[in-house]
Amino acid sequence: MPVLEALWATRYIAALSFGMQWTVFALHAAPFQSERLYDLTGSLTYTACFLSSLLANAKHNLAYAGERQQLVTACLLIWSGRLGLFLYSRISRDGVDRRFNRMRTRPLLFLVAWNIQGLWVYLVGLPAYLLNTRSALPPPLTVVDALGLAVWALGLSVQAVADSQKSAFRKITQNRDAYIDTGLWAISRHPNYLGEITLHSGLALVAANGLPAGERTLAIVPPLFTAMLLLFVSGVPPLEKHASAKWGHLPAYREYVARTGILVPYPSSLLGARTRKQKAK
Repeated sequence: MPVLEALWATRYIAALSFGMQWTVFALHAAPFQSERLYDLTGSLTYTACFLSSLLANAKHNLAYAGERQQLVTACLLIWSGRLGLFLYSRISRDGVDRRFNRMRTRPLLFLVAWNIQGLWVYLVGLPAYLLNTRSALPPPLTVVDALGLAVWALGLSVQAVADSQKSAFRKITQNRDAYIDTGLWAISRHPNYLGEITLHSGLALVAANGLPAGERTLAIVPPLFTAMLLLFVSGVPPLEKHASAKWGHLPAYREYVARTGILVPYPSSLLGARTRKQKAK
């Protein structure tokens, strides 16, 4: 089957993705019971996997500047590099990541988290790996690709701005133990996650437009897997639980939750944010 053949061509990428997680886990995470290098390892693994796949058919992939392979790979490298550096700087500042509080002293459970990251790197980068390991050049870029790139840029901008706003908020001493409800966080409780799902959706469109018909459905894996991971596993659930335990007794926080969508802004939250901004002036 064409799909299975295409996936088989990326097997060494999967091995590289998991292999890097296991190496860092064995040399650093397990012995020191530390997640300090977790997100940085994820970013470096993306870089290694993307570049390895791009070089797989270097004769095709590197011969023509501006082709689809370079575009998709470059977009993903920009995203993963920015996110990895941001998360590494955050844990360097904070010292620990609450997600691992119950894991770091339990090696098998801790290893599961690293395996999930290996799977994340492979599945989210899958469309790029499929494009880069093909022996035939994909079709030229079209208006559909321009639309996908615009969606990617919008998602990346939302994620970067949301991260920047929250970092600036946390640097203010009186905000250390407060929840953020300003900027993009006034209209979405998790705008950074909204941005991430959006950017992968845009690149899925670019990748699908360059894959054979039988493989195009694989292009939806990144946004779907990302949404599943963020909404049901390691993103929203622990953050919402922590926020509820910390601020759930505050009427203002409960009102913020009621008026603000988890990801997608409610029309009422957009109007409310505009009204509050006008009053502040």
